[in-house]
Amino acid sequence: MIHVVTNRPFTVDVEYASRMTKSSISSFLLWVKDKDVIAVDTEAEGEFNFENKMLSIQIGDEKIQYFFDWLSLSTEQKREIAKIMASDRIKIFHNSKYDIKSLWFTGFKKLKNFYCTLLAELIHNAGIDRPKSWFSLESILYRNFKVTTEKYLRSSFTYDNILEYKSIFYACTDIKYLIPLREKQMKILKDENLANDNCQDEYTVLGLENRVVFAYAEMEYNGVKPDINKLDEMREEVVNHIATLESELDDIVVNDPILSKHYKLKRTHTLFGVEET
Repeated sequence: MIHVVTNRPFTVDVEYASRMTKSSISSFLLWVKDKDVIAVDTEAEGEFNFENKMLSIQIGDEKIQYFFDWLSLSTEQKREIAKIMASDRIKIFHNSKYDIKSLWFTGFKKLKNFYCTLLAELIHNAGIDRPKSWFSLESILYRNFKVTTEKYLRSSFTYDNILEYKSIFYACTDIKYLIPLREKQMKILKDENLANDNCQDEYTVLGLENRVVFAYAEMEYNGVKPDINKLDEMREEVVNHIATLESELDDIVVNDPILSKHYKLKRTHTLFGVEET
């Protein structure tokens, strides 16, 4: 069942009444309070570019999905959702790096305990030559659950059409399967010693990837600002260190009775010919 939370006029046609209802933030908070793991996704006006606004956020599991019409929500309603994003419960995303940047841009200050199904899939398939489309959520859902999604809709979302039935059904289909997908991925990765029950740990590949994605997102969000002068100093130090090591290695070879037979003199070309050193 899809629960639509919006402050705009919205009614559910009879033909969709068995699959969708208008709901409230209080209903959501009652549902989520005992959940340790939730699936989350966002929809925006387009790719993240510091201009496109987040239009909706979906939170749910296999049975219940809450669709929040983000731009219509009150400050207090948004604050309650932000608390959930900062809580200790596991939040499952696909391509969490994108959603992290979108949520930051929208005003979420604290995000915590994200699990990324894309990263898990990349870890499991590491070293295997796969087409890029293999790792799309559309492809993953079809392989695992024989579910098809209308991904073409995502690029056309606007404030005016995000409350259309087809938009809501599409958005909520994505999160409906994320929890069972995570369960499948975790079983495989644990069998391969690439994960444990704590998918946020510091000792497994999956745990590290789920943690470090915030750093990658921050670099893309804020940019990397290198100290050019410091880099020049480091380059000079490295060049000098390499020259010292080469000289020391030359001395070792020259003074070794076996290696010295194979030592070739360095030749320096000058205006007056070739000098040997």
